[in-house]
Amino acid sequence: MPSEEPAKQKKPRYIFKITVVGPEDALLRDVLTNLNENIVIVDGVTIGSTRVELEESRVSTLMMSPGRSAMNLMLSLTFKGANAVIIALREADPQIEDKYRNEIREALGEGRPTRVFLAGPRITKKKKEELLTLLNEIAADLVSERQVKPKRTV
Repeated sequence: MPSEEPAKQKKPRYIFKITVVGPEDALLRDVLTNLNENIVIVDGVTIGSTRVELEESRVSTLMMSPGRSAMNLMLSLTFKGANAVIIALREADPQIEDKYRNEIREALGEGRPTRVFLAGPRITKKKKEELLTLLNEIAADLVSERQVKPKRTV
């Protein structure tokens, strides 16, 4: 006799790659450490992963950030396949922000969600919450973008 309980509907799962860039290596490490419990640094590239729980879906993110050594190689590796980008700055600087937005446009093309995180002198508990909110917003934008794309019918 079949169970009368309705089948649990599984949340859709998504995996996205987010690149974190900025002019200061120490800040990039701080940002990734605050987003991820475990990070690994390999040849100047900092890598971590985190999960985001949205109401309607589960999102896993691979976070990558280049070091300044061998910058061209690092940027091409960390940008390749990125779904979104976070530009981490201590304080607002339109010139540096424009520089990174141009690099992002050249490496990934138009239309990638790009956010700026202003960390201030150090990442406080309030700034960490702001950073996690930013990550949730990016994940929600990426999921909604995937859901909006029309499915092909035959």
